Amino acid sequence: MAAQLICNQPVVGSNPITSSIKLREKGVIKMTYYYHDTDVIATTTYCGKPVRTVAKCNPEDEYDRQFGEALALARLNLKVAKKRRARSYEKMYAAADAHREALDFYYEMRNYNDAAIQEVKDAEAAIKFLMEQVKE
Repeated sequence: MAAQLICNQPVVGSNPITSSIKLREKGVIKMTYYYHDTDVIATTTYCGKPVRTVAKCNPEDEYDRQFGEALALARLNLKVAKKRRARSYEKMYAAADAHREALDFYYEMRNYNDAAIQEVKDAEAAIKFLMEQVKE
């Protein structure tokens, strides 16, 4: 049975090993492996929250620690990638909403500017009309 992690802390009996791995061009993901019997648990954080995956060895298979680490890492990478995708959708939709609001404000201000320009023209025309009346 796998060691249960609570807030990224292992239960007694698991041996943590921390390593860093470059999974994407922007940087290094720090992760920790925990081992319990024939289970490999990989943990990391994403947006300040713990993310964990488990690779369990089938009792009929021969235990291979390196394969367990690779599988746990691949699953961890997938889990983080899905979280990144979900977060990117949220940010993209928020940006689209902000863009729509900015466009609405822009058109409102453009109409306000057009009205102000027309008021200036009307006021100048009124002054010109009055000045022509005085000359006569």
